[in-house]
Amino acid sequence: MYIYGKAGLLRSAAITILVTVLVAAPVIGVQAEPSVDTKREQAKQIQSQVSALDEKLEIAVEEYNKASDELAMTQEQLEVTREKLGKARKRLATRQFLLNRRAKSIYLHGKINFLEVVLATQSFDDFLTRLDLVKRIGESDARIVGSVKAAKRVLDTRKRLLAAQQAKQRRITAEREKKKSSIEGTLAKRKQMLSGIKDEIAAYERQERERARRQRARYLALQRQRESSSGGGGGDSTDDGGSGAGVPAHGNVVSYAYSRLGCPYVWGASGPNSFDCSGLTMWCYSQVGISLPHSSAAQYGCGTHISRDNLQPGDLVFFGNPIHHVGIYVGGGNMIHAPRTGDVVKVSSVDGHGNYAGATRP
Repeated sequence: MYIYGKAGLLRSAAITILVTVLVAAPVIGVQAEPSVDTKREQAKQIQSQVSALDEKLEIAVEEYNKASDELAMTQEQLEVTREKLGKARKRLATRQFLLNRRAKSIYLHGKINFLEVVLATQSFDDFLTRLDLVKRIGESDARIVGSVKAAKRVLDTRKRLLAAQQAKQRRITAEREKKKSSIEGTLAKRKQMLSGIKDEIAAYERQERERARRQRARYLALQRQRESSSGGGGGDSTDDGGSGAGVPAHGNVVSYAYSRLGCPYVWGASGPNSFDCSGLTMWCYSQVGISLPHSSAAQYGCGTHISRDNLQPGDLVFFGNPIHHVGIYVGGGNMIHAPRTGDVVKVSSVDGHGNYAGATRP
């Protein structure tokens, strides 16, 4: 029974039906994508915070280590000071002993004065000798008293320096320890948050790979069904004019794109089992005899530019300014693309990707 009248229209209609069925299937998964993109952006921001905190922590640790080293040096200097103070105390005790003994001698034997020296002398030479003795005793007393006072001043000064140095270094070390601990605490929280988000993203990507596997299996089943149901088609191969609303511009390209669902993203790859974004579009179009460059920006210059309202399955959709991403429009506001490292070829919402730049029909 001849239904459509022309084989070309029959093939186009079959492709349209296939694309429509396949596009409708992944809508639930596509709706979830903005959430994971948000998570990726959040993870990116937190990773940036973690990097900044790591740098701050390195600085804080260096400051803390410097303060600790300075405190250790101060402690070492203070040990030397204590040792010197111990010796100073011993000298002070000795000088105090000599002064006390001299005072006791004067107290027991009476004060020696100039008159006693004059009256007790037996000769002029004796007078000079006694006068020199009195002078030397006076000078010795003065030196002892001066030494005691100087030692006391040194002791007091060193005690003040000791207290000031200890207080200053302990305060600085405590402040830097507090700062370091605060950064470590914040960093730990950010890393924990980042780990949780990465776990969520990993779980989503596992689900996405499984979804892509199911989509690919569904595609293959529908393709086999289409081939078996249209096996006897014949007749005129010419079209009866116009593609009609919603008829794919390059329906076979869409079929090839669906056949690559679940393939991993690999930078610089162009198939058949791994792709980057422009590598996927280049490979799919090469299957229908159309050569495209391996660059999303260069592909934007190939073919006719299409308004968004006139998009048809098989058109290329571009993103970014400058352009840095491309996908194959499959209808229903969705596209098939190879998104990024760690992801797979999948169906996504055109709106969900963001930063739409335009479309072409090679």
